[in-house]
Amino acid sequence: MNQLPVLSWIDRMDWRLQILLLVLCLSIDVYLFVVCFLKNREPWYDVFFKIFGSNYFCLFILHRLHIQLGTYLQNPDAFSVWSWLNWTAVMLMFVFFMAAYVTRSNPVSRANRAREILYPLFCAALPFIIYESIDFYRYAIFKDHALLVALFKPFMDLPPGHWNVPSIVLIIGGHLISVWALIYLKRSFGILTEVRNLVTSGPYRYIRHPLYIGESIAVIGFCFYFPSWFNVAITLTFLVSQRIRAHFEEQKFLLAIPAYSEYMQRSGAYLPRPGKAAGNPQPL
Repeated sequence: MNQLPVLSWIDRMDWRLQILLLVLCLSIDVYLFVVCFLKNREPWYDVFFKIFGSNYFCLFILHRLHIQLGTYLQNPDAFSVWSWLNWTAVMLMFVFFMAAYVTRSNPVSRANRAREILYPLFCAALPFIIYESIDFYRYAIFKDHALLVALFKPFMDLPPGHWNVPSIVLIIGGHLISVWALIYLKRSFGILTEVRNLVTSGPYRYIRHPLYIGESIAVIGFCFYFPSWFNVAITLTFLVSQRIRAHFEEQKFLLAIPAYSEYMQRSGAYLPRPGKAAGNPQPL
């Protein structure tokens, strides 16, 4: 009985936070339109992608908030400290994504090919598919169709709120690395293959793609958390696709920023080069 007031408060907080996020989404749209489009005279397509990206991540946060609180209301005993830490790390990363779209600078070299526009969107969608796969399995169709059962059913019976050490370490650690990278990436964040500024501070001092490293580690961790043939296939696809995506980005940077060649010689793509580190950010 002592828990009922807490559950009632969380239930009210759910819809109030949803309204708050929707108001935030609308406020971001007004701000970007007035400041970026009307005042700063930024190109309409840059403003459009800022609005689209910030709204997308804002609504995704709303979606995950609704699922997390709704699931907690149904089975509060299934949630451990680790589950809340993981959820907080994930949401923090997406808050940074949303903020980056609002504040990011316009590119000096735009995406203008299919591999620079469509392919990055494909890569960015893969982690969302993996994170949502546990919810796919809750639908009846995924439990009744033999092929879907074989693909989506985990290799072992998983009790509610289960956790294991590899998944905890990899998921939380990967998301913290991603947040660390985003703190230094700041206004240079983007999903499409575009060039903004050359960032060589923080984790970028040692490796060129710390954000991809963090995302990859987290995705591997989630595969440990909910192991199925579907998640194994998507995880392997994501790891290979991200490396190809990184190569495309590096080719773009080499053409736009001559200093990037020297930066590549002093930093590793995914792992630091012993005894070498990139210096301060080079001006464009």
